[in-house]
Amino acid sequence: MSHIQAIDKLERQVSRLLDDMITQKSPQIDFLIGLNQLDDIYSECRRGTLNEEKLTRFLSEKKGWLETIQSLPSQQSQAARLLSGLYNELIYYDDASYQKLAEELKIWIKSLGQGSFKLTLKKGEEKVPLTDQYQLMLRREVLEMDNLIEKHGHLLTCLNDIIKSAESKTDSVYLHMAASVIYFLQMEGYKVDPYVKKLKEIKTRTSG
Repeated sequence: MSHIQAIDKLERQVSRLLDDMITQKSPQIDFLIGLNQLDDIYSECRRGTLNEEKLTRFLSEKKGWLETIQSLPSQQSQAARLLSGLYNELIYYDDASYQKLAEELKIWIKSLGQGSFKLTLKKGEEKVPLTDQYQLMLRREVLEMDNLIEKHGHLLTCLNDIIKSAESKTDSVYLHMAASVIYFLQMEGYKVDPYVKKLKEIKTRTSG
């Protein structure tokens, strides 16, 4: 086998390996994209600026979203928390279109298979062991970080993006991600005081 043929064979093998990795990760990536979109909608709703068109489009385009992901309790819990939060916001409106969206959200929550609707809306019904929840959160953070590194290529830029998400989204995973990256940078000798101060401000504001 010539040198050129050997290189060509290696390129084909690498290409197949990358294709396999993308195929395996795509359900997780699709879930994260959908979760971020839903988090944005919920954040806007809590600020009193619900984009009805955006939510309607999400529910229309993502009908198979919950079915395409692995049946991991942690993922279902994340989705249920946001869907339930949106439902609880919408039911206080008299607007017929909002009530219609609330009923659609109820169907989505029930489709998660977590029991009755009332139980789904109650906090503390999650029976997944704490260690499992922690491991699943770390796996999600790895996927998030993979996407950020591919997008930005520099850890400080990734951290800025994570902090923006922690500030604008309701998902506490970004606070944990930011704290983890800040601690790593501190161990590597970087000055992280401004990041620590910013993270404390976000934590105080979101927990208040």
